[in-house]
Amino acid sequence: KNIFEELAKNSRYGVVAVLGNEDFISSKTLINGKKVFDAFSTLIKIGPILIIGIEGEPPDTGIGTRLHYLESDYKLRLEFIQKLVAKDEFIIIVSHPPPKGILDRAIRFGERSIGSVALRDYIEEDPRVGLVICGHVHNQGGKFEVLNNTTVVNVSSQDTPFDKANLACITIDEDKKVHVKIEKLPSLIEQIFKEDRRTIKENLINKVNLSESEAEWFLNFAKTKGTEFFEDLPNLESIKINLGIPWQVTLSLYEKGIKEISQIQEKTFTDMYQYIPPLYRMHWKRAYAKFKRERSNEVYLMNQLPINTDKVIIFDTEYSPDKGKGVLYGFLDRSEKEIKQFWLNEKPAAFEYVRSKAQQGYVFVHWGGADRKLLREELGINAQTFNLLYFCQISLVAPVKTLALEEVYDTLNRHNNEEWWNKYFYSMDGLIKAHLCNKILEYPNEDAPRKTLSEANKADILALEKILKALQKLPVKPSKPI
Repeated sequence: KNIFEELAKNSRYGVVAVLGNEDFISSKTLINGKKVFDAFSTLIKIGPILIIGIEGEPPDTGIGTRLHYLESDYKLRLEFIQKLVAKDEFIIIVSHPPPKGILDRAIRFGERSIGSVALRDYIEEDPRVGLVICGHVHNQGGKFEVLNNTTVVNVSSQDTPFDKANLACITIDEDKKVHVKIEKLPSLIEQIFKEDRRTIKENLINKVNLSESEAEWFLNFAKTKGTEFFEDLPNLESIKINLGIPWQVTLSLYEKGIKEISQIQEKTFTDMYQYIPPLYRMHWKRAYAKFKRERSNEVYLMNQLPINTDKVIIFDTEYSPDKGKGVLYGFLDRSEKEIKQFWLNEKPAAFEYVRSKAQQGYVFVHWGGADRKLLREELGINAQTFNLLYFCQISLVAPVKTLALEEVYDTLNRHNNEEWWNKYFYSMDGLIKAHLCNKILEYPNEDAPRKTLSEANKADILALEKILKALQKLPVKPSKPI
């Protein structure tokens, strides 16, 4: 069924659409049918009104992975259209990205402004632009602002089952005045609770991806709190995401009257610790360290680094998440200063190396992920390991926004501008390395992917070694126990 065409049947003039930053360019084929218009590929004129489209996002915002355009691309398109508009016409721009600085403050991957500069410049220069309808920045959805003569309406919705959906009813009167009315549609979870009560728990598990115990918690709160619970859920989810805690811990806070992130203070962590189920106290410790990091410009540890031996091996494994196979195993014995690497066809040699070091009492240090699991399951050795990422999560206080390996490295050691580091450390991410692993599994005799993956593996190991060395030099300032 062509949903756009079905919608267009209920409209006098039709449906206008643009692609978002996570769409594929091939998705353009879906914007078709009677009275269905792709506004980025054509112009739509209705009497004195001209509708222009902008799809995708600027490339330097770092959010999307698919549909990027240079600001100069947007600028050329808007300048071209400007010449086609009559003096007294009214311009509506349907744009996926907002204009720079207007309803564009993103928080998901670090707080910053991710709107389009070209769009902002255009609406400031051309008074005929009366309305911009945009999206992209979900937490700004359901809001509108006025910039000079232009009303900017962000109609996006948060993409979770706990948030209500935003709907904007926009009217342009005969005097070209824009009137906006924002309405909220029920969240997915509200709709589930309005359905057959016998299927609520099943739908919470299958449609909302809650565990069985989480579904039970939700059922109990919905029963005791009623509609208030659904109104509080978006704020509760913000607490969950901001602190990185599971729903059981979030709802334990809710039981004690905490329903907004602004209510979380230092005292909250010590006061609430006794009410956190023992299974989730590690999550609470991680949340406390994150809370401290966000409020401090100092660099120190809250706990002593528990590695008091010279027998340390830094290790990092490159593997294919799709195939569930290790492809490259890299090890650095700090006493030898030499990185040893073993490919998937060299597992017997890797086994002998790890077994020998384990028997000598070495501690194998890694940065989270599946490294420990692969060491045990693929090489079959139950060596003593230490998760340095987890230690940083509960102990490191530093002005970092995330605990990504690159950001921790830069904070503790300063950014390395050497070409090799830029190519094999900063420009590499998990997706690229997973792609290289898959390519090596498919074409084992190709040298290029092996060389790239080998250098990336070395870069991560060297970065880990320098992080460990920096952590061992940091002062320790114990905080109140939780």
